[in-house]
Amino acid sequence: MNAATSSAYRAFPRLVAAAFLTTLLHLAVLIVGPMAGGTPRERYHRLVQHDSYWFMDIIGRGYQSPVPPSPVKRMEVSNVAFFPGYPLLAGAFVHGLGLYPWTALPLASQLATWGFWTYFLLLARELRFSRAQTIAATALVAAHPAAFYLIAGYSESLFLLFVLGYLFWSARSGAGAAFVAALHGAGMTATRIAGAPAAFAPLLRALTQRADPYSWRSWSRAPLDAATVRAVLLGVASLAGMIAFFDYCQTRWGHWNFYMMTQEAGWGVRPDYLALLKPGAYLRWWPDWSRAAPFGQFLTTLTTLAYVGLAAWEITAARRGPTRWRERLPLHFTGFALYALAVSGVYSVRLESMTRYQFCAHVLLVLGVLHAYLEIGPARPATRRLLIAAVVVAALFGLVVQMRFAAQFARAEWVA
Repeated sequence: MNAATSSAYRAFPRLVAAAFLTTLLHLAVLIVGPMAGGTPRERYHRLVQHDSYWFMDIIGRGYQSPVPPSPVKRMEVSNVAFFPGYPLLAGAFVHGLGLYPWTALPLASQLATWGFWTYFLLLARELRFSRAQTIAATALVAAHPAAFYLIAGYSESLFLLFVLGYLFWSARSGAGAAFVAALHGAGMTATRIAGAPAAFAPLLRALTQRADPYSWRSWSRAPLDAATVRAVLLGVASLAGMIAFFDYCQTRWGHWNFYMMTQEAGWGVRPDYLALLKPGAYLRWWPDWSRAAPFGQFLTTLTTLAYVGLAAWEITAARRGPTRWRERLPLHFTGFALYALAVSGVYSVRLESMTRYQFCAHVLLVLGVLHAYLEIGPARPATRRLLIAAVVVAALFGLVVQMRFAAQFARAEWVA
């Protein structure tokens, strides 16, 4: 065990406790605030809305659908529109522990949130954030308008737990770490199809470390080392969750892509992988604080601008002198992959649900951008203070919007 790993083990109990308190605080704020009214049990059950009922149906009946899937969006007819990771976890609480589904779904999500925050804090520690910087990063994530989905009966928290856990363990050496990383990767792709491109973030890290990234000749002539082979195998192993689901669909209905067929039939979702290059992806250049759908359209524009600016920032800084961009590259790649695939998927339905889908990319952006800011940010104190003030104001606005959206969610309105 090297010194870094030993130090991480010593810090682990403290980070687990901090993650638990963060989860508990977020839950308490939602229960006391947006979910207010009625008994504590009734408030807690308001965390189960919309997609949660589809998860309940899958847990209760398993996957059911005619062939071809029904064009009517009804769970009683065709429910093969969600990956199995989250229903399996919540179903273990229902069938294994005998919990009521209305309790099991949010509880499963909140336990996954505990794990997500643990990995978030571990990654912040790996990136050498100070305590104040870690608190700031945590606040920026928790203040996102869609962050309440971490606490609700949805799959965001479980997916993010697997994503961050995969990034954390894949960066460590040893067969044990590779095995744990592969388990996280398989869970990631079993929870959402968006996890598939993220499975190859370790390969990108290995490739940039084996040769001079600025020289094509260096890339082409560099020998294939053990780290690159390990990253390839890890990426392939991580696809096991998605492949298992596709194999189930092939065996059950004769179509490996039955999930995509159901999404298209019931939701009108037809992926367009060039969506980010089309003007139609940028429907709104100003925020609408009252409704989640137009706010998600605005977030799409804002996030694309953020990634373009981030790329220019990183390239400019690297050309001026050595930077630690290789440490940030897996975060940048994973966040952008999650974001780009989400936009591609919902482009055909006017970017519906992008407020929620953008949240996953936001988590990676916070870690990557803060790390870059601490290393290559502006040197002038006045500029730094201005940027910090702008971020604080944005976070406060985000928290206010989150409380508004969570209140709408508690009233069973569609908020995504």
